[in-house]
Amino acid sequence: MIRQPGTSAASDPTTAVGRFRFGVEEFSVSVASRYTASGMTCEHCVRAVSGAISSLAGVESVVVDLASGRVDVRSQAPLERSEVERVMQDAGYEVRADAGREVRV
Repeated sequence: MIRQPGTSAASDPTTAVGRFRFGVEEFSVSVASRYTASGMTCEHCVRAVSGAISSLAGVESVVVDLASGRVDVRSQAPLERSEVERVMQDAGYEVRADAGREVRV
């Protein structure tokens, strides 16, 4: 490339482009699971259930609704229902038999 007198490398578009970093954003698929817990009666219960499920590998978020007993979990991969049941039982709560459906989001 031939530069005109009085121009600098900073005004050279190829040099300017070379200074920018182009990144590729990573996209991942999450799995949303819904469970129904029984035995929760207060905010302490909500924190206990949330903490128990959050301890599982790959869990990104847990939202617990005390009134309905609904537990919405977002994870990097499908969770083993037996593992969810185990950590909830260890915390003193049960997963209802009709719960545990997964949806990829």
